[in-house]
Amino acid sequence: VRKLVYFVAAAAVFAGIVFGVYQFERRGSRQQLADRYVREHFQTLSVQMSGEKNGLQTGLQLYNDGRLTEALAQFEKIIQSDTSNSRAKKYAGIVSLRLKEYDKALGYFEQLETYSTLYTNPALFYQALTLMERNHAGDTGKAKQLLQKVARDGLEESESAQAWLKKW
Repeated sequence: VRKLVYFVAAAAVFAGIVFGVYQFERRGSRQQLADRYVREHFQTLSVQMSGEKNGLQTGLQLYNDGRLTEALAQFEKIIQSDTSNSRAKKYAGIVSLRLKEYDKALGYFEQLETYSTLYTNPALFYQALTLMERNHAGDTGKAKQLLQKVARDGLEESESAQAWLKKW
């Protein structure tokens, strides 16, 4: 009987360790998904090839040159002068995300969400991405809800959202 008690106790400890590693790995893999997406999709942003140089193009060039702080300042300057500029808000959110200023990025993506007239609007997906990167208490559940909405409604990046939800 004593040997059985030791065996059961050892099995319980082993099961607890396996479960803990599994949970830690799952949590880490969500953040890894977000990190990989940021690296693959936000390494550079496309700049128009026209000879015309406007504020957005300047900000994009600064971003692509790795001058993220200056790029963010440029996009914020555009937003101050034109509060309805959805592209500047999108880019300001992306730059903030890259700078790991997650609350600021969420703010820009939440503002971007209000633009219902855009042909495509990645705001909900970008919010989920930011929450996955930030990884505060409650962020995982909120990110999952946002991804479910993106996938269900066929919004921009719905394929990525579906793939991530399968790995959830």
